[in-house]
Amino acid sequence: MKNYRVLLFDEEEQFVVTLMNYVNRNSQIPILILAFTNEEEVADFLKGHKPDLIVVNRKIDSSIFCTEEKIPVIWIVDEWKEQEEEPKEESYIFKYSPASVYVHRMLGVLSEKKCNFAYGKQMNAVAV
Repeated sequence: MKNYRVLLFDEEEQFVVTLMNYVNRNSQIPILILAFTNEEEVADFLKGHKPDLIVVNRKIDSSIFCTEEKIPVIWIVDEWKEQEEEPKEESYIFKYSPASVYVHRMLGVLSEKKCNFAYGKQMNAVAV
C-alpha cells in the first residue's frame, strides 16, 4: 500500500515519467508519485489536494507552493553549485541521481520530525 503522496514537478517530461514509473511500480516503496511538467496543472492540483511532499526543480517559481498547508519540499538542482548558494536547512537532491537515492531522500524527509517548507520556514513537528 502506498502511504505517501509525493508531487514531482520538473519541466523535463522524460525525467518525471521515468522516476514516477520506477517508484509507482515498486510495491515495496510506500510512495505514490504524482508527476507534473506544467505549472498551471500543479497549481490546479494543489487547490484541491495536499501531497505529503513536494519534489521540485529549484529553477521553477516556488510561489505556487506557498499555501496555508505546510508541505515539506525537496529541491532538485541541475548543478550541485546551486545548492551551495542556498540556505543549509533546505533539502536538495542532484537531478540525475539514481532513483534509489530519490526514494531514500524522500523517505528520509517524510519520516523526519523537522520539515523544510517551500518558503524557507522551518519548524519542528510534535505528535501528541
